[in-house]
Amino acid sequence: MLVLREFHTASTSKDLLWEEWEAASPHKDGRHMGIKTFANWLEELQIKLIDKDGNQCISEEVKRRKFLNHVPDYMETTLVPQILDSWTFHDLVQKAESHEAA
Repeated sequence: MLVLREFHTASTSKDLLWEEWEAASPHKDGRHMGIKTFANWLEELQIKLIDKDGNQCISEEVKRRKFLNHVPDYMETTLVPQILDSWTFHDLVQKAESHEAA
C-alpha cells in the first residue's frame, strides 16, 4: 500500500491545477457550459493556484484575458469592441451574460 502512495497524485496537485487552467474552455464534453459557469470556474482556479508564499499566481488581468480569449465567436464582434479597461472581471462577466441572453 505504501508503494502505491508514491504514484498517487493528490487532487490538489499544482500540476493538475495548471493543466486544468491551460485547458480551461467554456465547452465541456462538446457542450457550451455558459458564461457564468465558465467565469466561476476561472475564479475557482485562480483561488487554488497559489505560490509557495500563499500569493495568487493568476492575476486579475490574466484571468480577464483568458475569459476574453474564450468568448463565443458571436460575442467577439458585439462585446469585445465595447469593453473598457476600467471594467473589472465581474463587470465583464455581467456584460457577457447579457449578450449571451440576447
